[in-house]
Amino acid sequence: MGVKIGITGGIGTGKSAACAVFKSLGIPIYDADFNAKWLMENNKDLIDKIKNLLSAEAYTSENKLNKSFVAKQIFSSDSLKEQLEALVHPAVAIHFDEWAKNQTTEYVLKEAALTYETGDEANLDAVIVVDAPWPIRLDRIIKRDQSTPLQAEARRKAQMSQSKKVAQADYILLNNKSLSELEAQVKALDKQIREEFNLGQ
Repeated sequence: MGVKIGITGGIGTGKSAACAVFKSLGIPIYDADFNAKWLMENNKDLIDKIKNLLSAEAYTSENKLNKSFVAKQIFSSDSLKEQLEALVHPAVAIHFDEWAKNQTTEYVLKEAALTYETGDEANLDAVIVVDAPWPIRLDRIIKRDQSTPLQAEARRKAQMSQSKKVAQADYILLNNKSLSELEAQVKALDKQIREEFNLGQ
């Protein structure tokens, strides 16, 4: 199995933009958030555990996640939210490892919003944190999601602080300028990763 590197960052930092550049260099990207949603509707063991936790109402008759019901349950109880995450994150970790084994590149990236929050950094060889100053991030969130500044600020406060993520990072991508500047940084980081892990150029 190749080297496994996480890529994370707070809302509006531009994880997706950085991942798109890595992808253009031929690096496979595992989208943890997308796959978590997929597993919640396709992994029978996980489905059974979620039904056991939240009741059969958590799913429709077609075994699709009853998103409004689930959201209502976890937003009214931090304990239920944590218990649900404790079921989903290990399933994602196993799925990622299986996916990584099937890749042929020297390293792969795992894109996840909650890398440090779930302790997932322990399962990775290194973590990249995408960073940008809050005013730039705020502008991106407002344009992308049509959020108000207050809504964006609330979403930021609900996440682990960006400074804590940066402090723990093995690598930092500062996404505060143009896309071409980000591309140059990613290419330089790709070279650095290959050198530090003795991978093929």
